[in-house]
Amino acid sequence: PFAERALVLSEDVLDAGPPLPAVAVPDEVSARGSATGSPLLGSLRGLVDFVGDGRKVTQTGNVTLADARQLVSLLGTGDRFDERIGDRTFKTKSASDLPQLSFVVRLAAKARVVRVVKGRMVSTKAGRDLGRDPLADLQRLVDAICDLGMVTARTSGGRYVWSALAPFFDDLFVPLASMLLTAEDGVAFDAIVERAF
Repeated sequence: PFAERALVLSEDVLDAGPPLPAVAVPDEVSARGSATGSPLLGSLRGLVDFVGDGRKVTQTGNVTLADARQLVSLLGTGDRFDERIGDRTFKTKSASDLPQLSFVVRLAAKARVVRVVKGRMVSTKAGRDLGRDPLADLQRLVDAICDLGMVTARTSGGRYVWSALAPFFDDLFVPLASMLLTAEDGVAFDAIVERAF
Protein backbone atom coordinates (compact mmCIF):
# COMPACT_ATOMS: atom_id res chain seq x y z
CA PRO A 1 0.00 0.00 0.00
CA PHE A 2 1.14 3.56 -0.75
CA ALA A 3 0.93 4.54 2.94
CA GLU A 4 3.48 1.81 3.78
CA ARG A 5 5.71 2.80 0.86
CA ALA A 6 5.80 6.39 2.13
CA LEU A 7 7.14 5.16 5.48
CA VAL A 8 10.04 3.36 3.78
CA LEU A 9 10.87 5.32 0.63
CA SER A 10 12.05 8.91 0.42
CA GLU A 11 10.00 11.51 -1.46
CA ASP A 12 12.57 11.79 -4.26
CA VAL A 13 12.07 8.08 -4.99
CA LEU A 14 8.28 8.29 -4.71
CA ASP A 15 8.19 11.34 -6.99
CA ALA A 16 10.72 9.91 -9.53
CA GLY A 17 8.06 8.78 -11.95
CA PRO A 18 4.89 6.77 -12.26
CA PRO A 19 3.91 4.73 -9.20
CA LEU A 20 5.50 1.32 -9.04
CA PRO A 21 3.16 -1.66 -9.27
CA ALA A 22 2.25 -3.45 -6.08
CA VAL A 23 4.49 -6.37 -5.21
CA ALA A 24 3.61 -9.30 -3.00
CA VAL A 25 5.99 -9.40 -0.06
CA PRO A 26 6.97 -13.01 0.62
CA ASP A 27 6.62 -14.53 4.07
CA GLU A 28 9.81 -15.05 6.06
CA VAL A 29 10.12 -18.76 5.22
CA SER A 30 9.92 -18.06 1.46
CA ALA A 31 12.28 -15.09 1.75
CA ARG A 32 14.80 -17.14 3.75
CA GLY A 33 14.63 -19.97 1.19
CA SER A 34 15.16 -17.52 -1.66
CA ALA A 35 18.11 -15.88 0.11
CA THR A 36 19.65 -19.28 0.85
CA GLY A 37 19.57 -20.10 -2.87
CA SER A 38 21.02 -16.77 -4.02
CA PRO A 39 23.77 -17.47 -6.58
CA LEU A 40 25.57 -14.24 -5.72
CA LEU A 41 25.61 -15.06 -2.00
CA GLY A 42 26.91 -18.50 -2.98
CA SER A 43 29.75 -16.82 -4.87
CA LEU A 44 30.60 -14.67 -1.83
CA ARG A 45 30.67 -17.78 0.38
CA GLY A 46 32.90 -19.53 -2.16
CA LEU A 47 35.32 -16.58 -2.23
CA VAL A 48 35.41 -16.38 1.58
CA ASP A 49 36.15 -20.11 1.84
CA PHE A 50 38.85 -19.82 -0.84
CA VAL A 51 40.74 -16.92 0.76
CA GLY A 52 40.37 -18.35 4.28
CA ASP A 53 43.18 -17.01 6.46
CA GLY A 54 44.89 -15.28 3.57
CA ARG A 55 45.78 -15.26 -0.11
CA LYS A 56 48.38 -12.98 -1.65
CA VAL A 57 47.10 -10.03 -3.70
CA THR A 58 48.88 -7.89 -6.28
CA GLN A 59 50.19 -4.39 -5.56
CA THR A 60 46.91 -2.99 -6.92
CA GLY A 61 44.89 -5.17 -4.53
CA ASN A 62 43.65 -7.67 -7.11
CA VAL A 63 43.73 -11.41 -6.62
CA THR A 64 46.66 -12.99 -8.44
CA LEU A 65 46.11 -14.48 -11.90
CA ALA A 66 46.83 -17.97 -10.53
CA ASP A 67 44.12 -17.51 -7.87
CA ALA A 68 41.82 -15.91 -10.45
CA ARG A 69 42.05 -19.03 -12.63
CA GLN A 70 41.00 -21.18 -9.68
CA LEU A 71 38.23 -18.79 -8.63
CA VAL A 72 36.71 -18.53 -12.12
CA SER A 73 36.36 -22.31 -12.11
CA LEU A 74 35.31 -22.62 -8.46
CA LEU A 75 32.70 -19.84 -8.59
CA GLY A 76 31.57 -20.56 -12.15
CA THR A 77 31.83 -16.90 -13.15
CA GLY A 78 32.11 -17.65 -16.87
CA ASP A 79 35.01 -15.22 -17.29
CA ARG A 80 37.38 -16.11 -20.13
CA PHE A 81 41.15 -15.83 -20.10
CA ASP A 82 43.06 -14.63 -23.15
CA GLU A 83 39.85 -14.03 -25.07
CA ARG A 84 39.99 -14.42 -28.85
CA ILE A 85 37.90 -12.17 -31.07
CA GLY A 86 38.45 -12.92 -34.72
CA ASP A 87 42.16 -13.33 -35.27
CA ARG A 88 43.12 -11.21 -32.24
CA THR A 89 43.86 -12.49 -28.74
CA PHE A 90 43.31 -10.15 -25.80
CA LYS A 91 45.77 -11.29 -23.17
CA THR A 92 44.45 -11.36 -19.61
CA LYS A 93 47.01 -9.33 -17.68
CA SER A 94 45.13 -8.88 -14.42
CA ALA A 95 42.19 -10.30 -12.51
CA SER A 96 40.55 -6.90 -13.11
CA ASP A 97 40.21 -7.97 -16.77
CA LEU A 98 37.71 -10.61 -15.61
CA PRO A 99 34.45 -8.70 -15.12
CA GLN A 100 32.33 -11.21 -13.21
CA LEU A 101 35.11 -12.24 -10.85
CA SER A 102 35.98 -8.56 -10.26
CA PHE A 103 32.31 -7.90 -9.49
CA VAL A 104 32.22 -10.68 -6.88
CA VAL A 105 35.50 -9.54 -5.26
CA ARG A 106 34.38 -5.89 -5.25
CA LEU A 107 31.06 -6.79 -3.59
CA ALA A 108 32.76 -9.06 -1.07
CA ALA A 109 35.08 -6.23 -0.04
CA LYS A 110 32.27 -3.66 0.13
CA ALA A 111 30.11 -6.08 2.14
CA ARG A 112 33.13 -6.53 4.43
CA VAL A 113 33.23 -10.31 4.14
CA VAL A 114 36.85 -10.10 2.92
CA ARG A 115 39.50 -7.42 3.32
CA VAL A 116 43.11 -6.83 2.33
CA VAL A 117 45.66 -6.78 5.15
CA LYS A 118 49.40 -6.42 4.50
CA GLY A 119 49.22 -7.66 0.94
CA ARG A 120 46.86 -10.54 1.65
CA MET A 121 43.13 -10.95 1.19
CA VAL A 122 41.59 -12.52 4.29
CA SER A 123 38.08 -13.48 5.32
CA THR A 124 36.47 -11.43 8.07
CA LYS A 125 34.28 -12.58 10.94
CA ALA A 126 31.24 -11.46 8.93
CA GLY A 127 32.49 -13.54 6.02
CA ARG A 128 33.01 -16.63 8.16
CA ASP A 129 29.45 -16.14 9.50
CA LEU A 130 27.90 -16.17 6.01
CA GLY A 131 25.10 -18.72 5.86
CA ARG A 132 24.03 -18.45 9.49
CA ASP A 133 21.36 -15.86 8.72
CA PRO A 134 20.60 -15.81 4.97
CA LEU A 135 18.29 -12.78 5.20
CA ALA A 136 20.93 -10.72 7.02
CA ASP A 137 23.51 -11.92 4.48
CA LEU A 138 21.28 -10.82 1.62
CA GLN A 139 20.69 -7.43 3.25
CA ARG A 140 24.48 -7.00 3.63
CA LEU A 141 24.87 -7.81 -0.08
CA VAL A 142 22.09 -5.43 -1.17
CA ASP A 143 23.56 -2.66 0.98
CA ALA A 144 26.95 -3.21 -0.67
CA ILE A 145 25.41 -2.99 -4.15
CA CYS A 146 23.53 0.18 -3.20
CA ASP A 147 26.69 1.75 -1.72
CA LEU A 148 28.72 0.99 -4.84
CA GLY A 149 25.94 1.93 -7.26
CA MET A 150 23.95 -0.57 -9.29
CA VAL A 151 25.92 -0.14 -12.52
CA THR A 152 29.24 0.89 -10.96
CA ALA A 153 29.27 -2.37 -8.99
CA ARG A 154 29.40 -4.26 -12.29
CA THR A 155 31.80 -2.09 -14.26
CA SER A 156 34.22 -0.37 -11.89
CA GLY A 157 37.86 -0.81 -12.79
CA GLY A 158 37.10 -2.23 -16.20
CA ARG A 159 39.00 -1.36 -19.34
CA TYR A 160 35.99 -0.08 -21.26
CA VAL A 161 34.38 3.37 -21.49
CA TRP A 162 31.41 2.09 -19.45
CA SER A 163 33.55 2.34 -16.32
CA ALA A 164 33.70 6.13 -16.63
CA LEU A 165 29.99 6.40 -17.46
CA ALA A 166 28.78 4.05 -14.72
CA PRO A 167 27.91 6.76 -12.12
CA PHE A 168 25.72 8.45 -14.74
CA PHE A 169 23.85 5.18 -15.33
CA ASP A 170 23.56 4.61 -11.57
CA ASP A 171 21.47 7.79 -11.37
CA LEU A 172 19.26 6.57 -14.21
CA PHE A 173 18.64 3.12 -12.78
CA VAL A 174 15.54 3.87 -10.68
CA PRO A 175 13.71 6.02 -13.27
CA LEU A 176 14.41 3.57 -16.10
CA ALA A 177 13.65 0.46 -14.05
CA SER A 178 10.38 1.97 -12.78
CA MET A 179 9.37 2.75 -16.36
CA LEU A 180 9.96 -0.87 -17.34
CA LEU A 181 8.15 -2.20 -14.26
CA THR A 182 5.06 -0.05 -14.82
CA ALA A 183 4.67 -0.77 -18.54
CA GLU A 184 1.90 -3.23 -19.33
CA ASP A 185 3.58 -4.26 -22.59
CA GLY A 186 7.16 -4.07 -23.80
CA VAL A 187 8.87 -0.69 -23.94
CA ALA A 188 10.36 0.52 -27.21
CA PHE A 189 14.09 1.21 -27.11
CA ASP A 190 13.46 4.78 -28.35
CA ALA A 191 11.18 5.36 -25.34
CA ILE A 192 13.95 4.22 -22.98
CA VAL A 193 16.43 6.56 -24.69
CA GLU A 194 13.94 9.45 -24.52
CA ARG A 195 13.34 8.83 -20.81
CA ALA A 196 17.09 8.72 -20.17
CA PHE A 197 17.61 12.08 -21.89
